[in-house]
Amino acid sequence: MTRSYVVLMAAIVSVAVGPAALHAQSPKEVRVGFTPLTLVAEGSRTDQLGGETLYTVAIYAVARPRELADLARADAATALRIEVASDDDPVSPLTRPWRRELVPRLNPAAVTQLSAIVGTVRKGDVLQVEYEPGDGTLIQLNALTVASRAPHDLMIAFLDQWLGQRPVSEDLKRTLLQGS
Repeated sequence: MTRSYVVLMAAIVSVAVGPAALHAQSPKEVRVGFTPLTLVAEGSRTDQLGGETLYTVAIYAVARPRELADLARADAATALRIEVASDDDPVSPLTRPWRRELVPRLNPAAVTQLSAIVGTVRKGDVLQVEYEPGDGTLIQLNALTVASRAPHDLMIAFLDQWLGQRPVSEDLKRTLLQGS
C-alpha cells in the first residue's frame, strides 16, 4: 500500500458522515453484495470496570456456523458490524486505549490506514467490515466506503480480534461464541 493511498484514505475518512443513531440492537440482517446475511452473534465490550459500554460487535453469516472456522472460510460471505457506544475526547481521538482494539494486527501500512479510520470514530458511528467471495473485503464507516477489494486476510484479522487465540476480551469472545 503506497503512502499516498494511506493519505487519501485518511482524507476520505475525515469527511465521513456524522454519527449514526445508536441502535438498541444490531439489525437482524445485512446484505453483502446480493447475499443476505443473518445476525449470528452479538456482544458488547465494556471498560475495565465493567461499566461503560465501549462498542458492540455483531457477526453476520449466511447461516449459523457449526464451528468457528466456518466464519473464516474464503468461500463464505461474512460481515462484522461494530457500533461505537462510548464518547471520547474530541481533541485527541486516539486517547482511549480501546480504540486500538478496532485495529487488527496487520502490516505497518495497513495498521496506519486503519488507525486513521478508527481515529475518527465517535459515539454512534458504525464501522462495517464485509467479505464477499470474489470481491474481497470492504470497510465502511457510516455507510461511506473507506476501503474495498482488500484481501480475505483482512476479514480474518478482524475476526481474530474477537474470536482468535488471544482476543481483546475473553468475556466478549465467550458471548460471541455462545451466540454462534
